[in-house]
Amino acid sequence: MMEQKCLEISQHAKERYSERIMGRTEKNEICLYVVQNNELIEERINKMIDFGEFIYCGKVNNDNYINIFVHDSWIIMTDRSNKKVITIYKVSLIDGDDVFNKLFVEKMITKIKGKKLLLEELKEKSKIERVMFKEKIDRNLNRIKEYEKFIKEFKNENESYTNLMKSSETELNIVEHEIKAIVENLVCKKF
Repeated sequence: MMEQKCLEISQHAKERYSERIMGRTEKNEICLYVVQNNELIEERINKMIDFGEFIYCGKVNNDNYINIFVHDSWIIMTDRSNKKVITIYKVSLIDGDDVFNKLFVEKMITKIKGKKLLLEELKEKSKIERVMFKEKIDRNLNRIKEYEKFIKEFKNENESYTNLMKSSETELNIVEHEIKAIVENLVCKKF
């Protein structure tokens, strides 16, 4: 049981209460009952929440976020901030068979609780795995930094070798040019 302060009850929820709980069928009967019993409706819906069970908070059918409470086989939905009751309705898979409908709701609540326990276990497992994976990622990042340092050193070393090769080629070119100049001096004097 989730302790609630008095929630605001939407006009829609009041009308659904009048229709679904009090058995009013005509629009004017529904509205008249709401006007005559406004405070009573608010009090009773709030009690249904107080004595009900909170089962879910989130989106349903890709709609807005809602909170869902169950009281017997009645579903009460509130807005995301849990300050306003949006609607109220009875789970009625088989009309007139309250025992079956209540049993169905109980089984669904049991399933929800089981899935919530599984979700908590998976969250805890995921939390542990995330820590482990984060450590591995950090370790890999450190190795990458080390390898990048080695790569930079190899690149610098290669640049030095390239400069030495160019220097060596330059020296060769100078000597070849000097040989050519000497040959030209030798040959050109005889012409």
